[in-house]
Amino acid sequence: MNQVKIGNFIAECRKNKSYTQERLGELVGVSRKAVSKWECGKAMPDVSIWNILCEILEITPEELLMGENIRKERVIDDIYIDSITGLYNKRYFREQSKQLLSLLGRNLADLSLLIIDLDSFKKYNDIYGFNRGDACIREVAGIIAKTVKRELDFVARYSGCRFVVVLPYTCVKGVHKIASSILENIYNANILHEQGEINKRVTVSIGVVYGKIHHSQSIEEYVEFAEQMMLVSKQNGRNRYTITSFEKQKLKLN
Repeated sequence: MNQVKIGNFIAECRKNKSYTQERLGELVGVSRKAVSKWECGKAMPDVSIWNILCEILEITPEELLMGENIRKERVIDDIYIDSITGLYNKRYFREQSKQLLSLLGRNLADLSLLIIDLDSFKKYNDIYGFNRGDACIREVAGIIAKTVKRELDFVARYSGCRFVVVLPYTCVKGVHKIASSILENIYNANILHEQGEINKRVTVSIGVVYGKIHHSQSIEEYVEFAEQMMLVSKQNGRNRYTITSFEKQKLKLN
């Protein structure tokens, strides 16, 4: 945004008195990066830009700062939040998990990971349509998020009708409890699925992998092993979870 655009923006705000905190945040964000000169080609520090904007728009620096913070939050949402479910997206999962593995690996700490996939979801979309399908995904996402309550744990939408749950410092006993609760809560929600294999309701199949983090491990391996266990759950009748240890799956590959 150049000086002309900024000038037009300010003129519009003054004329209509219609500036919002989000629009002010946009103005501040771009002016900090793009505007090094103001009038008469004179360089001006950021603080002067802020002061001029506040004076022209007749607002306080605090209001302007709040606008920029809102802009930053919106940018973060666009990058890391899934638009349908409100959960974190796959990009957030990948970036956060790599950092988490590095942290946990220093102390050989426990990590458990779940891959959750809706059962017969293509049939659901065929029967009810994509809008109902999105609503179903959103409802299931909410159930999973409410079940996973600890501050360090997080849930992300991994793809279509698939979710990933990351549970740091969670051993095999703890992850059994979480996986069982997710299954039970989704089943008890009694979301109608006329062609669902289990009592005509929406269910999920879950794959679980747990282990102690070592620097040689990768989050991609955890996902791969959990997806393998999720497929076993589907093959064995759906609406269940199958669990394995990272070490056990790793040995199978060697």
